[in-house]
Amino acid sequence: MTRSDHADAADLLPLERPGGRVIRLATLVADVARAVAPSLPRGRDGSTLVQIDCDVDASIVVPGHATAVRRLLESLVRSAVKAAACDDPDSDVPPLREVLVTAVDTGHAIEIEVADSGPFRELASVDSVAAERAGGSLDVLACAEGGRAVTLRLPHRLAAARAA
Repeated sequence: MTRSDHADAADLLPLERPGGRVIRLATLVADVARAVAPSLPRGRDGSTLVQIDCDVDASIVVPGHATAVRRLLESLVRSAVKAAACDDPDSDVPPLREVLVTAVDTGHAIEIEVADSGPFRELASVDSVAAERAGGSLDVLACAEGGRAVTLRLPHRLAAARAA
């Protein structure tokens, strides 16, 4: 499957299962990418300056409230787009300006990474608070090739606690 196939296939799946608080991550990420797309910076010729790629397996589900996780992801993606579009001549922004959203199920947690090719900047404290409210945590790292990677970690234990 290609990156876009993951998100497209997930669009056919329900966002929440009846009786549970589990969301399909690929659906949620695709929704965020669609919400951010109209505000992507454009060049003089109208072309999009920043590309958003999503590589999220359609089978991954996330414990938590869809609204809280979606708001946080949208904030992280919007921040990444802004950084990737940076025209700072002193930065090492590569010609391809991109935001990449990936996810992995580690067995103990779902880890969602939002990485960008822009200059490194610190994490906004409001995002850390939002992550805690969603039942998770955020880590930020500088990428070796430039930019930053923010990882949202949502433990599986939340699902068991909410089901009890």
